[in-house]
Formats: sequence, structure tokens, C-alpha cells
Amino acid sequence: LTEHAGGAQIRDTSEETGLIAIQGPASVDVLLRLAPEEVATLRRFAFARTRVADASAIVSRTGYTGADGFEIYCAASDTERIFEALLAEGAPSGLLPAGLGARDTLRLEAALPLYGHELDDETSPLEAGLAPFVDVDGDFIGADAIRERRDAGHTRQLVGFELEDRGVARQGYEVMSAGLRVGVVTSGAPSPTLGKSIGLAYVLPAVATAGTALEILVRGRGIAARVVETPFVAGLRAGRRPAARGEKVRRP
Repeated sequence: LTEHAGGAQIRDTSEETGLIAIQGPASVDVLLRLAPEEVATLRRFAFARTRVADASAIVSRTGYTGADGFEIYCAASDTERIFEALLAEGAPSGLLPAGLGARDTLRLEAALPLYGHELDDETSPLEAGLAPFVDVDGDFIGADAIRERRDAGHTRQLVGFELEDRGVARQGYEVMSAGLRVGVVTSGAPSPTLGKSIGLAYVLPAVATAGTALEILVRGRGIAARVVETPFVAGLRAGRRPAARGEKVRRP
């Protein structure tokens, strides 16, 4: 950001800012007990400057769990008070505190790529399955590099897989096919929703088709797996709130 500021002033406010994510189909009902009605009309990825529990905040209809939900950005000094107010108001709806480990399991069920796992500064967004979010023919920083990678042809593709036997595939485990190394796992965990182990991996395009048999080397032992369509969990099962009559829901 500093390198490409172009005259804009950049100030890091991380230490001054708190963030709370409230996720799940009941999140809008809980939040409305502490915030104005305008938050209920926010579309996916939209935000509003408003108040939550009598504190100034930015509320966005975002989150990294695959569920409907909101993220609340506030002054660091207000974070604990808003957090406690949400827990109190959400208790009748079953609201419970959860950490990043729980978030990571849910984002994997939703097949959402995470920086440091599926994404890094060596990865093209196209091979990461993010083409819908990239105007490839647009004019932006990195556009030429992305087009060059596209035109040359990608040598790997991000896929989802399920293990067909007991075990857990972790980041860095090798993916095999017919005795040859064809890729590497980027994320893996047991899925509480599906009751089986799932994961994401970069593999050769030749083995990226849904249904393709693979083998994951887990601590030196090969475990059968197969490529599956993603997201692994979606819709109501993932905690998406059903759209109200006449409401237009923008899907990511």
C-alpha cells in the first residue's frame, strides 16, 4: 500500500481497531437488538457506518465462514463491551463465542481460500478459482502478470477433495495419482457438518476433474481420496439465511 500510495496518506490503525464477526442465520436478528434496522437491509459485501450497543461502528455484511453474517469494526476500547452485549442478546438464539480455529473449519467447508494456505504472492487468482472477482482485461496493479500467466496456461488448479478412509490431510501433504506426485494439500480438516475429512489442494489440471481418484500421503501412509465439487457445504446447511420474499441476494 505504501509503495503504491500515489500521494494518498496511509496510517496503520490496527492497534486502535477491534473486529467482531457474528455469523450464522440468526446473526441479523441478534444484531438488530443492538443496532438500527438499516443493518438488516445490507447486501452481501456492503457496509454502513452506524452504532452497535451505543458505540460507533462500521458494520459490513461479510465474514469468512460461508454463513450469513456481519463483521463489526469499532474502536478497540469498545470491543469488549460490544462483544459482551452480543453474547447477552444472542444467548436465547444459541449464540456462543468461537475462535479462529472454528472459523477456519467453516471457511474450509465453504472452500474459501485463505492467505498463507491457498493464496500467496506467487499464486495467480485465476488458478485459485477467483476468476469471478478479477477483471482480467482491466487496468490495475498486477494485471499484466495475471494475463501473462493466463496466456501461458496454468500448471496447477485448486480443487476440493474428500478422504475415503480415516485420517486428516494437513497443509503440505503430498497428493499422488498412479504413483506420481501431482500436487500438494493447502488446507485440510475434519468437517463437523459432513462427518468426514476434507481438504483443498493444488493439483495438475489433468487430475482436477470431480470424481478423479487421488491418494494423500498422511505421515507416509497413502489414504484414498477423490476430487469433489466445492463448496463442500452450502446454503442453509452452511448457515445461510433464506432470502425474504422479493429480496435480491448477491452471491459471492
